[in-house]
Amino acid sequence: AGQWVELLTEMRDFVPRQPQGQQAVLWLRIARLYGDKLNHHEYALASLGEAQKLGVPDGEKKALWSLRADLSRRAQRWKDLSDALGQLAELTEEKDKRVDCYMEQGEIAETRLSDGAAAIAAYKKARETDPQNRDAIVALEHTLRRAASWDELITLLDEKAGLAAEQQEHQAEVKARREAAQLQ
Repeated sequence: AGQWVELLTEMRDFVPRQPQGQQAVLWLRIARLYGDKLNHHEYALASLGEAQKLGVPDGEKKALWSLRADLSRRAQRWKDLSDALGQLAELTEEKDKRVDCYMEQGEIAETRLSDGAAAIAAYKKARETDPQNRDAIVALEHTLRRAASWDELITLLDEKAGLAAEQQEHQAEVKARREAAQLQ
């Protein structure tokens, strides 16, 4: 551990002598080393903050938010994790990975932050990304029920019935329509 500390001290001293564009990338590397080699989550997150202040190049933004999410998860900083997952989802092009980010963001908002509105927003973004994703539909339905958002729940159940009809799942369609009718 002593050699890593020495290396990181030298890297931190080296940063100001680098061109402006390289400084943020160096802070990203420093953050990664603090997190991966020394398990110093707070120092790693502070280093990411320095990188953000300097303006991370577009090509490194996904790495920044991925690292921030990982470090926040390990440090159990739930609000920071939720924010990082939202940013990471926006930068992710792969549909499945984007949905996963939003789903985890919703789960964190609901279970760790007790923020039903944020959970609903995250699950809705997951549905916008993949309207037929069953996990997103189930999570949104559950959260809308807990929040007693009956109008939104009725709309979701109607959409769920429509999807079931498209997929020839007649029992699921009837069940969703019946639930929607009971709520009206």
